[in-house]
Amino acid sequence: MIILGVILIFLVVLTFTGGIFFMYMKNPANLVKSGMAAVKSGNWNQAIKIYNSLLEKDTQDPEPYFYLGVSYIAKGLPDTAKKYLDHILDKALNNTIITDYMVYSRLAEIYSKKNDLDNALKTLFLMKTIKPQDAETLFKLGVIYFDRELYEKAIENFTECLNIDRAYHKADLYLGLSNFHKLKYKEALPHLLLAQEKLSGPETSKVPFYLGLIYAKSGNNKDALKYFQTALKEGFSQWQCYKGIGDALMQQAENQKAIEAYNSAIAAADFKDAKGDDIADLRYNLGSLYSRSGNIKSAFIHWKELAVTNPNYKDVAEKIKIFSEINKEDILSRFYSMPGAQFKEVCKNLVLGMGHEIRNIAMTPRDTIQIYSIYKENKQKMDALIEIGRFSSEVGELVMRDFAEKIVLDRIYKGIFITTSSFSKQAIALAGTRTIDLIYGDELKKLLKKINF
Repeated sequence: MIILGVILIFLVVLTFTGGIFFMYMKNPANLVKSGMAAVKSGNWNQAIKIYNSLLEKDTQDPEPYFYLGVSYIAKGLPDTAKKYLDHILDKALNNTIITDYMVYSRLAEIYSKKNDLDNALKTLFLMKTIKPQDAETLFKLGVIYFDRELYEKAIENFTECLNIDRAYHKADLYLGLSNFHKLKYKEALPHLLLAQEKLSGPETSKVPFYLGLIYAKSGNNKDALKYFQTALKEGFSQWQCYKGIGDALMQQAENQKAIEAYNSAIAAADFKDAKGDDIADLRYNLGSLYSRSGNIKSAFIHWKELAVTNPNYKDVAEKIKIFSEINKEDILSRFYSMPGAQFKEVCKNLVLGMGHEIRNIAMTPRDTIQIYSIYKENKQKMDALIEIGRFSSEVGELVMRDFAEKIVLDRIYKGIFITTSSFSKQAIALAGTRTIDLIYGDELKKLLKKINF
């Protein structure tokens, strides 16, 4: 009897407590608390069960849809999650339900992480409707436009964000980058400088790099070099930083250092990810620098590499053709590849061998040698200006026009232009209208043989 009584009491207690639990769980407010607890603890199966129960009670409440979406994403089922999240957005866009601002905020974040930018954009527009003066919403809108390369729209939203909150310096970063991509370098500069001063972290390593690009485009190679070196120290793309450093050094005529920087770019671990005209420009410049230093073999290697991937880039096809011809002729090859000091001496001997008396000799910005001379065999001893260059491509009209103008300005009677390459039709035509003789190819070889080169 005692045992039977105990069992009876146990059943009564169980029935009573079970009823209480059932009543507790039937209360929507209690279900919401339990659902939130399940979400916070990461018990996604329990959360799904609870929010499905809530959904059965009220299909108009957006919260179950939202947390079901969150739970299914956590379980690695994004397609199932999307069904619930899209339901919230669809209802909201049709004004059939009103949801809390924070739900939209979370929803926008989820869509952004899923790279569903269309729905992220729609959600952010809803957030902007609820809080039109919210700087964060405007910033997020700007970022989506930026990622889609809609830079004018991005500029509009980042500007509005900063008008509301001038201390929102991440907007300065993106506003600067957006203006840069629109080629508005003057507008980009102050925002990037402010971002450089106020922000920190991995994302800001790109700031000094873009500052370097802006200063390089304005011709301020000293500051460009400084910012490219800073970007390199802060962990930005190695190959891009080294290329920027090489470009700046090349503009400063520090050719050997530029060669080292370009080679460091090619050796960088992330160079394998490089693509587009940046690589072509790097290869082209490196070939040009080797060409200037007389290293035909290395110049040829880089131009041939470039020709494989981008055969129509600038005049690379012409350079390869000219270098192939130079390499066939041992005398031209030696003349082209000799060190600078030796080249200068050979040029002096060349001019003397032509019957001229040297008055002055100088290097030009295009790495040619200009020699002012007097032609002794002429009874009147006429002044002459002789320019000798180791060109790897045709001498064009602009170079010839510059040479012709110098002859006029210096009141020189005659000009002689000597090159290892050839002349364009336009350059030949221009020289024909002036007192300018053109020497190249076989005629140059004859002159070199005459001085026993």
